[in-house]
Amino acid sequence: MEWQASTDPDGDAVTYNVILMEAENPPAQIVASGITDLTFSPTLLPGATYIWQISSIDEYGARSESEQWRFTTMNNAPSIPVLTSPIDGATDIAPSMTLEWQASSDPDGDEVTYDVLLDTNNPPVTQVATDISERSMLPTLASGTTYYWQVIAKDQKGAAAESEVWSFTPADDVANEVVLLQPADGASDVSLSSELNWKLSFDPGEAVYEYDIYLDTNNPPSVMIATHVTLLSY
Repeated sequence: MEWQASTDPDGDAVTYNVILMEAENPPAQIVASGITDLTFSPTLLPGATYIWQISSIDEYGARSESEQWRFTTMNNAPSIPVLTSPIDGATDIAPSMTLEWQASSDPDGDEVTYDVLLDTNNPPVTQVATDISERSMLPTLASGTTYYWQVIAKDQKGAAAESEVWSFTPADDVANEVVLLQPADGASDVSLSSELNWKLSFDPGEAVYEYDIYLDTNNPPSVMIATHVTLLSY
């Protein structure tokens, strides 16, 4: 903030008060008083509009005030979101797959939310999620159709950053595989009461799966210890 010097017709010394107000958060405050410099550097918020004014005062208390000026500080956009899954150009993937991306950070510390665009156009124009804080979403997809998707990261003040546009094509006949979770492969000192846990490679929707569990000291195991299990643990 800078201003020109005031002259006093009586030759008195002049000092200055700096008056500053955030436009959406009155009242005005004197943020510097009795200074003789013609500049002042206040602490400001990003993306905020301020009103400021200078009051010049002589040594006997006579004063005059400048006109009020307004300015808006810069608001930095969040970092560009990075898409992670499904990979660009992926084919033969499950129709019930999840879109995932890395979190965006905001250099001003603002909260970040995401819009997700998804359709068969390149670039996509259909917004399938708005202002979500999660970094994933489960869309409704059709098999054999190529989709394009993009994520837009936004802060609370309207600044935005767009990801790249990626594509993928779901398939009809993708096998849902069992993924072992715990105990981890090669784990030692495992409790005798430890559970076996697993998951499916993608969300089966309303389909119900049953599992046969094999366990022994051979590789591969040949002893079935449970059958028709519907949970994801035993």
